[in-house]
Amino acid sequence: MLLDEKKVKNFDDHRGMILDSRYEIYEYLGKGATALVYLARDLARDRWVAVKILRSKCMPKGKQIDAEKNQKYILRFKNEAQAIGLIDHERIVKIEKIKLDTQIPYIVSEYVNGPNLMGYIEYKKQIDIHYCVKYIKQILEGLSYLHKKGVIHKDIRPQNILLSDRDNIKILDLGVSDFPGNEPLSPFYRDMGDVRYLSPEIINGEDYDHRIDIYSVGILFYRLLANKLPFDSHRSVAITLMHRKKEPKSLTGINPDVPEGLERIVLKAMEKKPENRYRTADDMIEAINNYQNAQ
Repeated sequence: MLLDEKKVKNFDDHRGMILDSRYEIYEYLGKGATALVYLARDLARDRWVAVKILRSKCMPKGKQIDAEKNQKYILRFKNEAQAIGLIDHERIVKIEKIKLDTQIPYIVSEYVNGPNLMGYIEYKKQIDIHYCVKYIKQILEGLSYLHKKGVIHKDIRPQNILLSDRDNIKILDLGVSDFPGNEPLSPFYRDMGDVRYLSPEIINGEDYDHRIDIYSVGILFYRLLANKLPFDSHRSVAITLMHRKKEPKSLTGINPDVPEGLERIVLKAMEKKPENRYRTADDMIEAINNYQNAQ
């Protein structure tokens, strides 16, 4: 995706820059609240990579990064550094380098040639059930690996799921994840990702564990099958109340092609109380496999 020239003035444009005499910035790929993502060429290894660059508004003008003064903005960058050397799985985007002690802080990760799942949903409108199940199983495979490493992702949503040109899933963005040995990151839910995918425990500020990721997968699974979210509103507060109290509309009522057995799996993942959800990502994979084998 090429950068819209009319939007350049709205944020930093790093195209044409070469970072550390190695990473040549080519195309703009996307942006978040604190960072921009570019396609870049690793000149040392002659290959494409993705480079996430901290936005200039998130650091003091004309100064080096000051971790104390800018903790709110670079915490995600520092947190992702935990993934280097710890995370190595085919379903997780691999982070290769992070550099904070520089005028332009950046993260280098593997480049996935494909859209995020949100873009794919918007393009396809309704995804075939077979592929919905395939994508969810692959996401669960990645989460199973993370959870066994003691990592809780905490921000599973379609924007953080990439779909490669080979139709395989890659999970990205470990910026708010909890890593073993670190103080858990428990920001107010408004400071996290899309509230429509957050679990009741996070919204309520309660203790939580890896099962918050299971809940988010349930929401995403529902979104794929129904082509709509179970809880949605133009007001975040209204959505939080729905997560706490409201039951989702019947999937089969929205999309008659969804089998009841699959709906039961989705609803179990979306249980309000974590003890009523699948205990692990592997348990949910097993439930999906059992459903498929029974067909």
